[in-house]
Amino acid sequence: MTGDRVPADAATAPAPIPAASAEPVAEPEPQAPLPHVRVSRLESFLESVLFPGASVAVVDSGVPALLELGGRRAWSVPGVRTEDPAGAALGTATALAQLEELRDEGAQFLVIPAFRDPSWLDEHPTFTREVERLYCKVADRPHLCSVYDLTRPSPTRRDWKRRLANLLKQFGRRAGWERPNGIAS
Repeated sequence: MTGDRVPADAATAPAPIPAASAEPVAEPEPQAPLPHVRVSRLESFLESVLFPGASVAVVDSGVPALLELGGRRAWSVPGVRTEDPAGAALGTATALAQLEELRDEGAQFLVIPAFRDPSWLDEHPTFTREVERLYCKVADRPHLCSVYDLTRPSPTRRDWKRRLANLLKQFGRRAGWERPNGIAS
């Protein structure tokens, strides 16, 4: 056999199959859309649910693009990223007070993106509960965002006793109920 020649049977022989690995091959994790794609989706969604020119407060978690939603006037909810001089993250009460200040300055809606940095909201679950208690949720798209109207109180916050009394009065009239003498309406 010469140095340059390969035997005929070696050239056509299949390549050896590598031994199977004892470790299972992990499926690749699905990749989340790039930040600019997510922000674009959020912007499109907000344009479909908010009126043109509506101003928003955004739980932005330090993503500047979240404050540039279609040219809307936007504020960062300060309690999410700001720290006090002592180094402690702002609490729920302070964040809600700052949200009220933003509302007084003209913020009409609060946007809580689903793809924000969850750390502050995870540490302060009462913030979202209080927002839901105080304000009316006007839109909710899973894995995208929740939108709250800062100008309308939540249905749970409204005067439920007065509404119940009015409903009972209307029902009573339709049912033909008479009020006993001496009971004021």
